[in-house]
Amino acid sequence: EWELADIKPGVSAHFIALTADNNGIYALVKGTEHVLKPIQIKRLEEMTEEEKRDFLNTHTFVSGMAMYNATKEEKDHYIDFTIQHLMKAVSAKELDKSEKDQIIQFLTYYKNYEPKENKNGFNRFIQEQGWDQYIDNVLECVNKSRRKELIQYRIQHYNMLGDLIRQWPEDNRLILSEQLKTSTEPIMVSPAEGPDIDSREILINPQRITSDSMGSIYCADYGGNKIVKFNPQGDVENVWRIEDGNMPAYNYFSPQRGLAVNNEKLYLVSEKQTVPSISEYDLNGNLLRSGKIPSMSVPARVPIFGLIIPFLNEEGRVTDIAADEKGDLVYTGL
Repeated sequence: EWELADIKPGVSAHFIALTADNNGIYALVKGTEHVLKPIQIKRLEEMTEEEKRDFLNTHTFVSGMAMYNATKEEKDHYIDFTIQHLMKAVSAKELDKSEKDQIIQFLTYYKNYEPKENKNGFNRFIQEQGWDQYIDNVLECVNKSRRKELIQYRIQHYNMLGDLIRQWPEDNRLILSEQLKTSTEPIMVSPAEGPDIDSREILINPQRITSDSMGSIYCADYGGNKIVKFNPQGDVENVWRIEDGNMPAYNYFSPQRGLAVNNEKLYLVSEKQTVPSISEYDLNGNLLRSGKIPSMSVPARVPIFGLIIPFLNEEGRVTDIAADEKGDLVYTGL
């Protein structure tokens, strides 16, 4: 038993799926990285009065009453100082003494405009928590509009003792050879934000992995509408689109999931128009056949509480598949 290694410093790994072969154990994991987007704000002298008001509404750490009582010159100073100092700082510990003293003087000045009860709370906080913690709270408040959560996915390769051998890909990027780029068609998907992208070179929402007898690792990236084949060192050997076959359009937000290799064939569980289905590929990504999965009837449960409702069943969903010793596929579901 061992803990998963961090994806990168400060980014903990959370387990998604697992596979193993003679080369070791492969864990598909994810973690959330918090980053600051680049500052994209005009300088004070370039702002209109409306832009100044918007800035004060979205980057303020004082009460509305305090800002109401400030003069126009003080509001302009507040905006300018915030852009020049607070939006460029990361934490109080990284500030030199001169910079920190300027920030403390600035914060103390504007707290003088607060109602009495706010001033008392401010003074208690400084006495109990100290200036560094207060500055960090202010930086968090000021920069909240710049903070962005990045979901990082990795395949972590461990030996049987739990030692991390390697993990990949870096920042979700898939490195395709020039030959692979030219021999495969773009796989266009629509992300939650921004224009359509070609998912061949990025992991978007991988959920299952499996391996074959030759040591290759297969990853089902449902959000990217693709299967990625890696060699044991993490290099991309192949990538192909999740095909529809004769089924209706594939839903890449599918709750039906599963991936397995058996007898030189790869089997993928997905959902097409709410119907769980399975597709069979050869190990080069050619679709051989696809079809519906027989309905799974499971005991009905009370929402949230999970209590079984006697004598009542409901449609379940496939959560994974595996091959038994006879070569038959075994479904798990709930």
